[in-house]
Amino acid sequence: MTENMTCAIEMHSDHRHWNSELAMWKEDITNWRSEHAIALDLLLQAKTMITSHEACLDAHQEKMSEVSKAIQCHEKTLAASLRGGAESDRNNVLNDKHESHLQTMITQHDAHERIKKHHHTAMAKVELLLKALEAPM
Repeated sequence: MTENMTCAIEMHSDHRHWNSELAMWKEDITNWRSEHAIALDLLLQAKTMITSHEACLDAHQEKMSEVSKAIQCHEKTLAASLRGGAESDRNNVLNDKHESHLQTMITQHDAHERIKKHHHTAMAKVELLLKALEAPM
């Protein structure tokens, strides 16, 4: 009979332990559901930001197109100037315009590098998130 009592006491202890563990698991799941809701809100914010970044890429591409057209125009003006003979006033204007294009190119180069770094960093994080979510639970 003592043996049965020991077993019953141990079983009762196991049940208390298991119920405690189940209560902790339930609390974990409640917390995870809350975190999921927050994550979904954050993902919506991320989607909005990625869409905004797309608009920035459009603006950057448009600026590149403008710069390209300005350089082509400057090149044509320079070629015409060389064919027509060098006048110092015209050369000064061409030099000033060339300096302006140089500064624009420096600015655009810096902008492009910032955009590239930001893009690669953000896309790598998105990829990491997807890989984490694809892992089996």
